[in-house]
Amino acid sequence: MTALPEALSELVETAVGSSVKDCRSASGGCISQAAVLVCVDGSRYFVKWNYSAPRGLFAAEAEGLNALRETGAIKVPEVVLVCESSDEQPTAILMEALEPAASRTLADSAELGRALAELHRVHAERFGFHIDNFIGELPQINSKADSWGEFFLNNRIDYQAQIGRERGWFSDECSQLLKQKRERISDALNEHSPVPCLLHGDLWSGNVFWAVAGPALIDPAVYFGCREADIGMTQCFGRFDARFYGAYEESFPLEAGHEHRIEILNLYHLMTHANMFGAGYVASAVQRLRTI
Repeated sequence: MTALPEALSELVETAVGSSVKDCRSASGGCISQAAVLVCVDGSRYFVKWNYSAPRGLFAAEAEGLNALRETGAIKVPEVVLVCESSDEQPTAILMEALEPAASRTLADSAELGRALAELHRVHAERFGFHIDNFIGELPQINSKADSWGEFFLNNRIDYQAQIGRERGWFSDECSQLLKQKRERISDALNEHSPVPCLLHGDLWSGNVFWAVAGPALIDPAVYFGCREADIGMTQCFGRFDARFYGAYEESFPLEAGHEHRIEILNLYHLMTHANMFGAGYVASAVQRLRTI
């Protein structure tokens, strides 16, 4: 058992129309507390809360979850409630609690690959998103652009470099390297004329929930970008299994040269991890910048 803050408990019970009878601690990621709630009427919900989260963190998460869910391409938990912090309560998000599968099979991995391919067929006219959001605890800028290379450099790499300078690891040498390689990065990312696709945005293994109803996506950092960015993230910190990639390729083959572009795209995630966690991620980010 874990204790749900009293003011938050009252909001939850009003929103769902039933009293909470059980509150079990759950994983809420690196920055938030979380629990699975069971109500008197038998309904189950998942709640995350945080007393020091940046304003708008969970509202942006809800916007992303809703954008993914509306496609119908893959299972995504339905958001019930979002509330900002006050003197009495923390920032919080309440959503349906998905029932975890007892085990995961190769068929489940293939289903995830096909579902992600379907998600990536949802297109927009421009790169970006209608709101800025977050990746982990860091702001993610989604100002719209017509060019993928422009969007990636301005909204992803430059912004993380700015944070890195403030946190002391993105050196003058790094700034000079980035200046030298801007045109190379932009040309490489634009060479295959990518179409803006709806992306999860932070697709590592911890953001896939293996539910009884099938694989589901959680904790998104949604925007419209090149689909290679999602595939790249699945390879950045330990690859997904071969059945996932095989099913994705069968459904929506990647274009020639994607391996090289993914090396560039994953610089973003190495930089966000350097900014959030420091240590070994700094060395990895600097080395990737050097080798692009």
